[in-house]
Amino acid sequence: MKLLQIIVIIAAARLFLYVAGVTPGEVSDLLYNAQTVWREARDVLDSASSIQAMTEQEQELQRIVSDIRVMRARLQRIPGPEQTPSLHELMIEMRQLEQNIGTTLEECRLQIDAATQQRNLPAQENTGGRPRFVIDPVSMTESFHAGVAFNVQARIQGVSESTMYRRRREHGLVQGNRYSNISDADLDLEMARILEGDPNCGRSMAVGALRRERINVQRRRVSESLRRVGGPRVEARFPIPVRRQRYRAVCPGWVWHIDSYHKLNGHPRRDNRHAVRWGISVQGAVDGYSKTCTFLMAAGCNTADQMKRCFLLGVREYGFPSRIRTDGGSENVEIGRFMVELRGARHNAHFTGSSVHNVPIERYWGIVGPHCTNRFKLLFQQFEEEGILDTLSDVDIFALHFVYLPIINAALEECRQTTNNRPIRTAGNMSPNQMRITGYELYRNSGYTSVHEHFNGPPIDVETLIENEGEEDYLMRICRHGELEIQQECIDALFREVLPFEPQNGNGRDKFLLAKIIILHYEDN
Repeated sequence: MKLLQIIVIIAAARLFLYVAGVTPGEVSDLLYNAQTVWREARDVLDSASSIQAMTEQEQELQRIVSDIRVMRARLQRIPGPEQTPSLHELMIEMRQLEQNIGTTLEECRLQIDAATQQRNLPAQENTGGRPRFVIDPVSMTESFHAGVAFNVQARIQGVSESTMYRRRREHGLVQGNRYSNISDADLDLEMARILEGDPNCGRSMAVGALRRERINVQRRRVSESLRRVGGPRVEARFPIPVRRQRYRAVCPGWVWHIDSYHKLNGHPRRDNRHAVRWGISVQGAVDGYSKTCTFLMAAGCNTADQMKRCFLLGVREYGFPSRIRTDGGSENVEIGRFMVELRGARHNAHFTGSSVHNVPIERYWGIVGPHCTNRFKLLFQQFEEEGILDTLSDVDIFALHFVYLPIINAALEECRQTTNNRPIRTAGNMSPNQMRITGYELYRNSGYTSVHEHFNGPPIDVETLIENEGEEDYLMRICRHGELEIQQECIDALFREVLPFEPQNGNGRDKFLLAKIIILHYEDN
């Protein structure tokens, strides 16, 4: 019955309510509050809210049910001969309202139990007082080791900072224990090694590189070490920040921005529509929400099959995105078709546009160049100036790819790990990895496709989609052959004499010349 009709019944039974020691205002307020709490609880359950929100609604529903039972007991004190039909109808409506709220209360408890089992949370103990806040210890530990501050995790879990701080201490997750016990001298040695590999490294990239090596130190110590090791060149490196339009994605995995990077092609001359200079392309993707680089790999080809393989390797580590954004290049055709088949035509799983508007990945290329690939570009230009690299020779290009693609891919992986661990100033100095972890927790019950699959598993097993290929076969496939027909004896000799190459043994020049000699030897025979 609607609330207005119940109020009319209360007005008709006003005299007998006073007889029972109950005022009509008490009954009206109780029924109004009961209807309000019941509607709010239904909204919470229908919107798949967090465990914390459902727990709060469970407590409110339990309180209202208790109040209705007390009110009914007080009304039942009225002697039978003095009960009017209006009062009897009011009792029936209150009983029906109690049953409706009881049903919602039971449904709320079932959803809490289901969510608790899904998250492997410990069962609540009835201590007689207010229940403890439910905080997933696995999530709390993961966020701690990722370096997420306790106040950020507290805001995501919907608890106070003191509660989160206390829970972390209960599990032995003390903030002071998160930092590595490393002396300034050892830190300077590590910083010198980082600057040797990346002379353009600043504080954020240095923090990311240290985290990549499982070294966590305060940003203050990183800055001091950079000044000691780098000197004035570090101080002169920080440019004035550029004001950019703010970009926002809904949640982790909502969209991956995918593109190819062609600076290691040099300025290619084209022969039959194929680049014939250095011929090295880099395939990469960035998660729009967290700025996490999900894959970053170089190859001597920029085909649709190669892009799909890189994409699936990224999916193996980070899960399927809800959608992807690419430019109109033919290398993106296969992953676009795959995503549409996976998500359905109405999901808008693949959308294309101008490459210059694919902002997150284009900004990421601005990091990859100075911090990773530029040194290879300068090295290849030096080879050309020395006359040991002919970009029109299939032998030279194949030898270049055979020696340097493994080196470049190792450097790209280091760069990816570094950038995924670097603090971002506009995100409260959280790293992309931290933003991705906290984002999944923040939208755990949102119903977004990528978040749901993160906690419940992907729609298909990605391992069944990745071709099982050995490292040697993969390297031979991504090297540009041109018109060369490489004999098996030549391949065996190359792997035996040239690889593996250790970067500390030089810049690879001698290995490149040796590879050319071996290839020419078997070509002449």
